Amino acid sequence: QLRTAWSVLQSAQDADRLYRGSLGSERQKFQLGESTVIDLLTLEDRLDNASTSLVAAQQLYANALVALRFETGTLVEGTSGNFDLPASHLNSPPVPPAGP
Repeated sequence: QLRTAWSVLQSAQDADRLYRGSLGSERQKFQLGESTVIDLLTLEDRLDNASTSLVAAQQLYANALVALRFETGTLVEGTSGNFDLPASHLNSPPVPPAGP
């Protein structure tokens, strides 16, 4: 699930980045009179959709990451009854133990 979520996240980030670039170009074309307001609004709508998809992909990845850490017992650290949840455990996968 984590690999799938990572792939979805990468695609969503690419789409968001590309639509942001396209919107900048479309605004320049609009200022030069080479594009219509409809073209500009359509691209802004597509960017909004891409940004919404990016947030959903980030949530999917975060949920998969926390589930993996929980299932592998690497979500929290603790000794002597004191438990800690490092922020790094919420944004990076666990490191596999060293081999024999």
